[in-house]
Amino acid sequence: FYFFGNNKGLAHLKYTINYDDTDGDNWRYIGNKITMVMTVPLTEKLKLSGTCEANFQRFTETNFIFKQKRRDDVLTLSGLLSYEVFKNAEVQLNYTHTNNESNIRAYDYKRNLYSLGVKYSF
Repeated sequence: FYFFGNNKGLAHLKYTINYDDTDGDNWRYIGNKITMVMTVPLTEKLKLSGTCEANFQRFTETNFIFKQKRRDDVLTLSGLLSYEVFKNAEVQLNYTHTNNESNIRAYDYKRNLYSLGVKYSF
């Protein structure tokens, strides 16, 4: 973690390896994921956060339908704007874009997700 702006802003980089042992040969994979996150205070009550994540999924078994091993490269970009309404309570507006590129075209997709929420910490 790297803190800045009087410890109100932060940035970090993370690497994760995972094995998804899902039932069914079409779904089991080893993933290598790199995540970058940054939070910037815009004002005393308003913060902007961004996340970039690349997940490289390599499926361990031959796909039953397509007769080849699947490889997905998933890129996710996310932005969060949060406003502190009062102590320990925030209103949050979030946007997330996901782009999944697979060597098996049937698994390619793009997704845009918008959300509005309230966070209360205690």
